[in-house]
Amino acid sequence: MAIDLFTPVVPEDRLHPSFEGLAHRGFEPARRILAEIAGAFNDKDGNFVKDFQTTGFDARLWELYLHAYLLSDGFTLNEEESVPDYIATKAAQTIFIEAVTVNATQAKAAEADEAETAAKGLTGWDLFSHRMHNVYPIKFGSPLFSKMKKKYWEQGHVRGQPFILAIEDFHDTGSMVWTGSALELYLYGYDYWWYREVGGELVVLSEAIGEHKDGAKQIPSGFFDLPDAEHVSAVLFSNSATVSKFNRMGFLQGYQPENLCLVRAGVCYNHEPHATEPLMFRYVVGSPSAPKETWAEGLSMFHNPKAAVPVAENLFPGIAHHRLDEQNRMRSDVPAFHPYGSITQVFNSIPDRTVVPPVSPANMQMLLGEPPTGTSRGEISSGVRRISRFEFRSHRLASGPVMAPAMEKSWFADDKGLIGTVFLDVSDQDWNYVVLAPDSGAIYRWVAGDGGMNTQEEAESALIAEMTN
Repeated sequence: MAIDLFTPVVPEDRLHPSFEGLAHRGFEPARRILAEIAGAFNDKDGNFVKDFQTTGFDARLWELYLHAYLLSDGFTLNEEESVPDYIATKAAQTIFIEAVTVNATQAKAAEADEAETAAKGLTGWDLFSHRMHNVYPIKFGSPLFSKMKKKYWEQGHVRGQPFILAIEDFHDTGSMVWTGSALELYLYGYDYWWYREVGGELVVLSEAIGEHKDGAKQIPSGFFDLPDAEHVSAVLFSNSATVSKFNRMGFLQGYQPENLCLVRAGVCYNHEPHATEPLMFRYVVGSPSAPKETWAEGLSMFHNPKAAVPVAENLFPGIAHHRLDEQNRMRSDVPAFHPYGSITQVFNSIPDRTVVPPVSPANMQMLLGEPPTGTSRGEISSGVRRISRFEFRSHRLASGPVMAPAMEKSWFADDKGLIGTVFLDVSDQDWNYVVLAPDSGAIYRWVAGDGGMNTQEEAESALIAEMTN
C-alpha cells in the first residue's frame, strides 16, 4: 500500500529538522524520488510516516534506501512476513536482512561524554583516534548486539538461510562518512599498521585489539567472535545513505528543477597497487563525464569468517566486499568507483528561505583535511599540533634512498612552517623522529632528528621538544 511521506501528521514543532529541510527547492529531487519509493513501500507497523517526520527520520531513511537498493539490484521482496525487515530473493536464493541504526546520543549523555573527553585532555587527531578505536566501535556494538539477541535465525522461515544485519551510523549528521573504519575494527577485532620495504613494496600487519574502552564503557572487540554471531552471515554498511544520496539519485532520475545544479566532491578508493591514500574527486551531477551513480554505490559488505551460512558475493554485485585473509588482514573486492565520503553542494539560483537540512561541523572538518571531531583541533605545546598523514604528505618532500623500512605512526606541524613525523624502524624495532623545513624552493628537507628510543611516546616528546626550541 502506498504511503504519503510528506503530508504532516504531527504538529510543526515536532518535525525533524532534516524532514523540514526537504521542503527546500534545492532538495526537490530527493523529495520526489522519496515519494516515488514510498509509493511501493509496505508500512508493516503503521508508524512509518510518523517516525519519518519526527525522531525516527534517520532510521526510516535507511529503510527506504535499502528498499530502493534491493529492488534496483534485481531482488524481489516478500512482504508476507513481518520480520526481519527484508526477505529478498534473487536467482532462487533468499536472503534475510534486518536494518539497524546507530542513533544520536541523548543530550545529557552527550554532555557527559564531552565532559569526560575534556577531562582526558584529548584534542585534534588524538581525540579522533580515541573515538575511532573506542567510542565509535562501542556505538556500533550496542545496536548490533541488541539485534543479535533477537535470534531471528531461530524462526522457521529464516532457519538455514543467510542472515544479514544492515547498519548505518546516524549518531551525528553525516557521521557514516568517517566511522566506517571503526565498524571494521569492531567486527573483526583487528587493527592494521603498514610500512614500505626498501623497494617500495607495501607491507600490512594486523594486530588484535582485545577490547574497546571509553571511561566506564567497555566491550570486547570482534563482533564476529561473540557467541551466536556465527548466525550472522555478514554486516552491510553504507557510507552514503543520506538525504544528499536521494537528492543526487532523484536528479539523475530526471527530477531536475530549472536552475538547480548539484556538485559532488569527496574521496574514493585508490586502485593503484601499494596505494595508501585515497583519491579525490569532484564532478557535476548528471554531466556526461561524471560517474553514473547507482543505489549500490557506497555499500560495503563485511563477511563473517565464521558464518554458519555464508552469503554469496555474486548476489550483491556493484558493492564492496571485505574478508579477512589467513593472516587476519583485510582483503577487499572494490568496485571501480567507490567513494569513502563526499559532500554535495546545491546551487539554486531561485531564492528559497526554507532552512536546508543541517550540515555537521565534523563533516566539513574532514573535507578540509582536519580531524572530524566537531571541536577545535587544539595545540599540543607552543604551537605544535598533530596533523594527518594526508596533510603531511601534501607538502613537497625531498626524495632520497630508503635505507630501512619505516612505519610512520604520527605526524606534526607548527606555526613556524616545520613538519615532523615519528616512525618505527622495522629492522631495528626502535623509535625515531625527523623534523623537516622548507628550503628556498619550498621542498621540505631534514633539519633535525634522532632515534634509538624505546617507545612512540618517547619519540613524540623528543620531536615536540625539538620543534619548540
